[in-house]
Amino acid sequence: MNARVWAVTRWEFLRFAKARDLIVGALIFAVMFGAGGSFGEFVTGLGDDARTVRVVGGLTVLPAEGVTLSGVHFEPGSATDVDSLLAVEAIDAALLEADDGTWELRVRRERRWTDLVGARFAGLLVQERAGQLGLDAAQLRSLTQPPELRTVTVGDAPRRDGRTSVFTAGIALGVMFMALFIGFSFVFVAITAEKTQRTTESMLSALTPQEWIDGKILGLTGAVFVNLLSAVAGYVAWQAVAVLFLDRPAALPGGAHPADVFGLALFALGGFAFWFTLFALVAATIDDPNSSSRSSLMFLPFLLMGAAFAGLDSPDAPWMRALSIAPGTSPAAMPVRLMRGDPHFLEVVASLVLLAAGAWFFRWAAGRVFGTSMLMTGKEPSLREVLRWLREA
Repeated sequence: MNARVWAVTRWEFLRFAKARDLIVGALIFAVMFGAGGSFGEFVTGLGDDARTVRVVGGLTVLPAEGVTLSGVHFEPGSATDVDSLLAVEAIDAALLEADDGTWELRVRRERRWTDLVGARFAGLLVQERAGQLGLDAAQLRSLTQPPELRTVTVGDAPRRDGRTSVFTAGIALGVMFMALFIGFSFVFVAITAEKTQRTTESMLSALTPQEWIDGKILGLTGAVFVNLLSAVAGYVAWQAVAVLFLDRPAALPGGAHPADVFGLALFALGGFAFWFTLFALVAATIDDPNSSSRSSLMFLPFLLMGAAFAGLDSPDAPWMRALSIAPGTSPAAMPVRLMRGDPHFLEVVASLVLLAAGAWFFRWAAGRVFGTSMLMTGKEPSLREVLRWLREA
């Protein structure tokens, strides 16, 4: 990196990575995480307090003081005051046994926690019917206990927990998508807006268009990742408040294999580099972002990479193998195959090489297109013109 590229990089980084804005952003993210968690509890109706359900019927396994099962407290009672108790919200729901042995769940309004009530009550019914059949607790456990399975991996492939691996892949993709969203706005301000205002023409006498684009890409990339760190800081701050002051357990991801994390990080970085340099190329051709239809191209990566999620159940299918190697979709498809399938080592290498080559090509193309399009006013270059510029470069 020469001094001119470094000067542009530093300028763009400091323009979008101000310390005060990062601190304010971290606080906003902390509030958003807290509000999101509280809203989720409100929607589902599952807070720290257990739901109180009045049980009316012949359930002998239910003690007089009631029993609490994973967020639901069942208490015995009569049917005479059920509706009045529901009206004043003294109880959350009531279970009434009909003459034919079926049960009715009565609530003031249906909420998502009603499914949880049914699942927990099913456990009580199993105990009741086991007692009627003369089964003791040990026999009941032997019938309801899931089988103990040992997972044995044949060969040298590392053993992965399916749910943990998918969760880890989801985090990597989420970080990449968030980085692209942030970078999307930065690119428009740093390239398209300045190009529209003709403020960069004077700078092109001091440095080449490629140096100008390289500095912008590097500076904006640094600003994007600093803003991501601000979001991470906000999440950590919310978790600290939840653990220290709200007595809630920490919700931090864990359990992923280090090799998996490293591989996912490589594809997340590669995918960001590929699409971010393509963003720079598209932005260099836009004359007015307020009226240009090309702005919608910025959402192309989210549509293409979203298709890879359809391969969660068939990660090694031929079409998924193709998506995992193609540069546009490999940042989403290859992590799915790494976590759920069995890609060949050469496929992984080829996918990374094509990602890097694509990012390098779009970085070069953005510089060539930017230098030529700066001389055009009043219209945007067509795709044919852009291809001609690249051929003649």
